[in-house]
Amino acid sequence: MDRHGRRWVAVPSTLVLGTAFLVMPLTDGAVLLTVAAMVMGFGNGIGSGIVMTLGADVSPAVGRPTHLGIWNELADIGTGVGPLVLSAVTALAGLGAGIVASGLVGFLAAGALWRWIPRPGRSRA
Repeated sequence: MDRHGRRWVAVPSTLVLGTAFLVMPLTDGAVLLTVAAMVMGFGNGIGSGIVMTLGADVSPAVGRPTHLGIWNELADIGTGVGPLVLSAVTALAGLGAGIVASGLVGFLAAGALWRWIPRPGRSRA
């Protein structure tokens, strides 16, 4: 991550997670579901800590604790909204559709991270 930049951790992590979510409704049994869950765990593992790392990267020198506190609070809100979206789509269209919607959010997140995470050696301006 330090050599190639934050993008090369955050984007693959969200792509792997999104793909695993999209594949999950296609599984038919414990073995394939376990494989999908293991892929999901891998995607989650490679992105472990990236949210706080990005928060530290963009935090100002003055007011860093306040910035990181607010950053963490916003991350927690996102963590809480995910299950609500999954529940809403599941209530309207079924569990498979809810899981697919979660996977599509992963791909949207990958695009957003690719777009807004600065490249190494470039200014944030």
